[in-house]
Amino acid sequence: MTFHSSCPQSSVDLQTSCPLFVKLPPELRNRVFVFALTPSVDKSRPYGPTEYYYRPNFRFRPTGLAVSLLRTCKRVHAETSHLPVHNYTHVRWFHRQPDEPNKAKAAFAQPPAKCPSFHLFTQQYWLEQWGRGSVHWAPADFIVRSPHVVHLRITLRHGDWWSWESSAMLRLDPKQQGTARVPYTQPQDPFQEGSWGDAFKPSSSLRIFELELETVEGKTAELDEIVERAEGWRFPLRTEKGMQKKKLVLQKEKTRKQGWWGERQSGGTHVNIDPIAARRRLEEHGVDFTVEDGEPECTNTGDARLTYYVVTLVFEKREVEGIEEIGMSDKARDNMRSLVNPLRLS
Repeated sequence: MTFHSSCPQSSVDLQTSCPLFVKLPPELRNRVFVFALTPSVDKSRPYGPTEYYYRPNFRFRPTGLAVSLLRTCKRVHAETSHLPVHNYTHVRWFHRQPDEPNKAKAAFAQPPAKCPSFHLFTQQYWLEQWGRGSVHWAPADFIVRSPHVVHLRITLRHGDWWSWESSAMLRLDPKQQGTARVPYTQPQDPFQEGSWGDAFKPSSSLRIFELELETVEGKTAELDEIVERAEGWRFPLRTEKGMQKKKLVLQKEKTRKQGWWGERQSGGTHVNIDPIAARRRLEEHGVDFTVEDGEPECTNTGDARLTYYVVTLVFEKREVEGIEEIGMSDKARDNMRSLVNPLRLS
């Protein structure tokens, strides 16, 4: 039995006659509590399929957490008070958010204290810090305001890229200050001060960073080029004096590639592409294409929906000795300056 409450243990009635605490083993009891205090979705309240925020895993409005469970008695509170925070991924939408009460204001509010997991839906201009110094604060501000975050996920949707409406070329470089531009930085180049990749430097708690990038199937090659260059991105983290340098390093074997069909978004210029053929090309490219329950299949070549291509890159905290090249492609390895020792999980 582990107490997580700030209440003195001597003030907690152990309730030795209660079947919940006497007959049910702690492991099973904890599973019940976790299930009760894990957020779910309300399938009676779906999002509209043409909304910018509609996508796999975000098709229904979330339900609230049943935190009233914590008020039943001191012992339940003592065993479960940590669960609402640790089981909940706090989602923030920086523009084009669900039309829920106070959602827009909440996006830029002070992050909840001691939240270990965040998922940020951003537009590229926010990611590249164009809004810094205003109410639309940028990644550097978020890291400073969230000192306890352990797992951070950032998503750029098809409609979040610069000039997506005119199908402009996809460009992303976390080492450059401001908008990504050619020529891109190389693996040996440092992160420029003020770049969005340099924004992780104040954090000592962050262990996992996931970057989810989405585009349409016709721009697969453009996104793949960004994914290849990501092998040279090693995001610096705060390192205490006398300790090994720590960085967020791409775990290439954990890269996920997914595909899905979605409605066209208003305002964009879209080339008519056979969705069935587009799916086949993605699957031949090694992409996991799954149609979720309740989603209609594309059964004819004239279906107006778009075929989306999504890549999730996983960076994990590592201790770095010099420059590590394990797991890199030949092209990326040729750009490195020297051979080094292996990386170790910190």
